[in-house]
Amino acid sequence: MGVKSGPRIPSRGSEFELIKGGTFEVATDITDNWTAFTSTTLSLQSNGSPGNCMRTLSGSGVRGGAYQDIGTIVGQVYKIIVHMNKGTSGTVAYFVGTTGSERTLIGASYETDSTASGWTRHENEFTASATTTRVSVVSRDSVSTDYSEFDMVSVKPVSSPL
Repeated sequence: MGVKSGPRIPSRGSEFELIKGGTFEVATDITDNWTAFTSTTLSLQSNGSPGNCMRTLSGSGVRGGAYQDIGTIVGQVYKIIVHMNKGTSGTVAYFVGTTGSERTLIGASYETDSTASGWTRHENEFTASATTTRVSVVSRDSVSTDYSEFDMVSVKPVSSPL
């Protein structure tokens, strides 16, 4: 008599990925899923971590960045992972918040800022406070020639919602 197996219940797998186009494999990962900040130019670059990545080029006098709004469950804990390269910008960061306030959950005290050169992996956990959560990636310099790059952006529930 063999062991019977029931239905496969995923836990923390790609089936629960909330970020769309966070691997930036093709240009439509950016254009179809990310919204540029005012005066920011977004582009696909081939020097990601690994493969392609998204570059945010700052506009004159404003920081460069992009955001994506994701559906979340109030009270659920989520893990965010972001690979960041400050590029020519002095500082790169990511924020997690609501549509009304981009840094209410992570980034309010600038704890996600990085001045490290090259690709660095950052991860954090947050508890959703609304049914829509905003994830932002930011080049913190406002010089129009400065850019930062982002790759492998991921948000998943810490425990399976099943």
